[in-house]
Amino acid sequence: METGHTKGKRSPRLLSWTRRAVQALFLALFAVLAWSASYPPGRVSENLFLRLDPLAAFVALSWSGLWSYLLPAWILMLATVFSGRFFCGWVCPLGTVLEWTPSIRRRARMRFSRLRPVDVTGKVIGAGERRFRLKYAFLALFLALSLGGINLAWAYDPLVIANRALAFVLAGGIPVIFIALLALAVLAGSRFWCREMCPLGACLSLVGMAGSRLPAAASPLSLVKDEESCVHCGRCALACPFEVTEVADVRRTGRLSIPDCALCGECVAACPCTGALTLRSFGRVLLESGRRKRRKGTGKKEVDAECAG
Repeated sequence: METGHTKGKRSPRLLSWTRRAVQALFLALFAVLAWSASYPPGRVSENLFLRLDPLAAFVALSWSGLWSYLLPAWILMLATVFSGRFFCGWVCPLGTVLEWTPSIRRRARMRFSRLRPVDVTGKVIGAGERRFRLKYAFLALFLALSLGGINLAWAYDPLVIANRALAFVLAGGIPVIFIALLALAVLAGSRFWCREMCPLGACLSLVGMAGSRLPAAASPLSLVKDEESCVHCGRCALACPFEVTEVADVRRTGRLSIPDCALCGECVAACPCTGALTLRSFGRVLLESGRRKRRKGTGKKEVDAECAG
C-alpha cells in the first residue's frame, strides 16, 4: 500500500490553475518558436519544439539513423515510462487548444453511465471486454508507412499539425486539418481526438504501460488510489477531460497506470472522499481528494455520509 497521503494538502483550484498556466506557457513557447522559424525566412530552420516529438524521432531513426538529433523526444519517452501520458495533459499545444475549445458534449448534462465505452454499434462495452480505438490503427499505419519511406506526419502528428496550422495562418492560408479538429472537439468532446484518434497519444499510452508496475515513489507524477475510501460515485470520470472511467472502476489500492490518463489531477479535485485519490510526485502528495469546496447546500455531514457508503 502507498504511504504519505496525509502530507502535502494542496488546493484543488491552485493545482488546476497551475496546470493551465503550464499549458499556456508551452503553447506560447510553441507559437514563438513557430514564428521564429517563419519570420524572417532562414533565421531558424525549424520549430525546435518539434524535437520533443517521438513520432518524428521514429521517422528520423528509420530514415537517417540520426536518432541523437531528436534526443529530447527519447527523453520524453523515458519520462513517459515513469509518469505515463503526462505530456498530453500538461505540454501538448494541440491538446491544450482542443481542451480549451467549448464542446457541446461537455456542456450537455452527462451521467457516469453515458461515459461508458461503446463499440461501433453504440453497445456499452463491459468490464474486461476489448475496445478498438482508431489511434492504435493510425499509429501502426504511421509507423508502417514511415518504414516504407512515406511520411504522413502532416496529417497524423499533433505537433506537426499545430506547427503547420501556425505556418498556414502566418502565410495567409487556411489550416484545414486544424479547423476540422476544432469542429470535432466542439461536436464530439474537447479531447475526442486525443482519446480516440491521436497516434502520438497511442504511442505515449503504450510507452506508459511499459512502466505500469513502477511504484509512485519512482514517478515524477503519479495518480494513487485508496480503494477503501472510494465509493465509485463516478465524479472523477465526469470531471476527466479524457472521460476516463477506469479510475472509478478499478478495485485496487496503489498507483494507477491507465493508458489514457494524462495526470491532469481533475479527478482528484472532483472526488468528494478524503484520501481516495492523490496526485503525487516521487511519493510526495501534491493534491489530495476531499478538499474541494462543497456544493452550495451540501454540508460536511452529507459528504461524509456519501463517502462512507
